[in-house]
Order: sequence, then C-alpha cells, then structure tokens
Amino acid sequence: MKSKLVILSLVLAGLATAATAQTASRYYAESSKDNFFVSAGIGGQLIVKPNASDNGFTPVFNVSLGKLINPVWGVRFGASVGSQKMFSNIVFDADYNGPVVNEDAATEYKKTVGVLRVDGMFNLSNAIAGYNPDRKFEAYAFMGPALQLAKADIGGDDGMKALISGSLGLGAAYNINSKWALNLEVRGEVYTGTG
Repeated sequence: MKSKLVILSLVLAGLATAATAQTASRYYAESSKDNFFVSAGIGGQLIVKPNASDNGFTPVFNVSLGKLINPVWGVRFGASVGSQKMFSNIVFDADYNGPVVNEDAATEYKKTVGVLRVDGMFNLSNAIAGYNPDRKFEAYAFMGPALQLAKADIGGDDGMKALISGSLGLGAAYNINSKWALNLEVRGEVYTGTG
C-alpha cells in the first residue's frame, strides 16, 4: 500500500510540474531575429589623464546595435566619436624621438577620439524584481572591451593611435512603450598607452 501511495504521489507531482511549466511566461525569443535594438545618443565626455587637462565636458555622439538574449542578459556593439581641446605639458622632441614632459609649458591641442565597443549588459531590475513587460523604469549595468582610435596634434606628433580600453557603467531606462525608451548612462573608461 505504501509503495502505491509513493508512486501516486510522484505521478501527481510530475503532473503539477508539467502544468506549471505550460503556464509559465516565455522569456526567450522564438526566432533569432527577435529582441534586437538600435540606439543613438549624444552626451558629454571628460578626459582625465596624466600631464594633461581639458576644458570641461564636450559633446560625444554614439550609435549602437544590440540584442537581448533573455530578460537579464544582453550584448551590444557600439561606436562613438568626440573631439575636444586639451592642455598638456607633453611636447614632441625630435632629439629624443618621442614625447617628453616640459613642466614649464602648457600646449593647447585638439584631440579627436573614435571608439568601437562591445558591451555585455545585465538588467538589474529583472534580475532583482523579476521580469515585467509593463515595467516603466529599468536599471542596468554594462561592461566590456573597446578599441579607441585617437588623433591628437601634440607639438608635431599628430599620428593616429589605436588604444585598447575597457569600460563599465550604469544605465537607467524609461520605457515609453514596447518600442521606444529614453536612456541615461554613465560610463567610466580606462585605456592603455598615451593618446
């Protein structure tokens, strides 16, 4: 009798699990073409580096193409470009074959930076509070590698430089409807080399 009760309990538990699985919401796209997004934006950048300072925030323009893998994780590919005036005590010295620091001089130059990025995205709202397609506000984090193409005219050294960088940041989104959202992001970026 006990063995029949155990078997009946296991069968009922299996039916309950199957019923629950069929009524759960779908969180994954049925097609690989689903859940893509495009974004474009304008923001401000502030460059902080040794032996140089800038004249405050200057505009930077960006575009990106991304895909939401599920409600928590996503990936996006982006590009941005910005330009600003910098003040530096680094000068190009032909005798030493490269840039040197001149503590008594502050040279003004223009720096143009283009960046290609890959960001992994993590939706904090869905991870903490669960998926809700009607949620108006969402918070997310992102991080990833980037390739910077920098051009700066510093006393004769005006070549283009490719720099590897990494960045991370936080974002907030206001979902106007299922197709449009307004986003605000803050990103910190560190790159190798001088440029």
